[in-house]
Amino acid sequence: MRRITVLVLLLLTVALTAACSAIPPTGDTDDQALSAQNQMPPAPDGYQTIQADSIQSAMTAAATAANLSTVNLLGAALVNRIDALATCYRDVGALDARAYVSLRDAGGGIAIVINNNRITDNLIQCVNEAAGARFRSQDAFQPCVSNGTFTASDNGLTNTFTYIYAGSTPALCTAFQNHFANR
Repeated sequence: MRRITVLVLLLLTVALTAACSAIPPTGDTDDQALSAQNQMPPAPDGYQTIQADSIQSAMTAAATAANLSTVNLLGAALVNRIDALATCYRDVGALDARAYVSLRDAGGGIAIVINNNRITDNLIQCVNEAAGARFRSQDAFQPCVSNGTFTASDNGLTNTFTYIYAGSTPALCTAFQNHFANR
């Protein structure tokens, strides 16, 4: 039941982002005065900074490899979608993170700056980008949701089943529909 709930929520999210894909970009960039990047503290003497994209790339690669090594394809896909969302937020100046590493001793730290206005203003744009082009295509994205009941018998014992399905493409919707129609 939990999987069904997660699938329905995921499809509702995708449907919402597809419906909102007509909203134009805000024009925010990471080099504007009010971008998160321009609010970051400079590296003090004796320190160097490591940009967020380097940290993010390393973390994404490690998390994706960990998920793929356990055949967790959904986990690997989720890591990559989160990476795409963070990249978009960095590109519009809504988010930045830097690691500060000492050149003299074993010290360092991290600073994160979030522009709350840009997070809100660019939410739909970034979620659409993170969802990927296949979800923005009106031809590919044709959601369906249905439910019903059926009975099945074995050795004189009859059980009643309830089904719920949600799909995002015509092929998947037809497959679900045909399966449950023949029960």
